[in-house]
Amino acid sequence: MRVGHTFRMANETIYWSTTDTIPDFSNKLVTKSEVTWAHNPQSIMAAYNGLEAWARNHGYNALIGVRFMVCPGPGGGIEFWAYGTAVAWEY
Repeated sequence: MRVGHTFRMANETIYWSTTDTIPDFSNKLVTKSEVTWAHNPQSIMAAYNGLEAWARNHGYNALIGVRFMVCPGPGGGIEFWAYGTAVAWEY
């Protein structure tokens, strides 16, 4: 089962998927990819938004294989992490 989501911010769409492909975009030619991550001590949503902002600001079209984690942080707190592979493609 594939899970994909589309989010719109700043008039550009970043596609998300927890699988290694974006559903309905199998005809795109990947031109670059990079493993990336974001973390935040406040919430998983803040880490999620940070990952998406990084991908958009660096010219990527999608995030695939996205995973979320909660980890111990410095000083005994917790940190929320989001990581995956950012990809850019040609149409």
